[in-house]
Amino acid sequence: MKDNICWFCGEAIELNDERAVRITLENLMRTTDAIQTIASHADCARVRLIGATMMFDPEVLSD
Repeated sequence: MKDNICWFCGEAIELNDERAVRITLENLMRTTDAIQTIASHADCARVRLIGATMMFDPEVLSD
């Protein structure tokens, strides 16, 4: 089985990386089952997912 690849940096995500995240995208305005899912290292997502009024915090997803 191929390792997951981080969508942002292109590097492999280790199978034991418990902080890695799955990001699911879907059309906001249409009701459809079509989605796209991408994998990311938590730190890559934290650095890249900075919005105008909020930031992604991977720690919220930790146990």
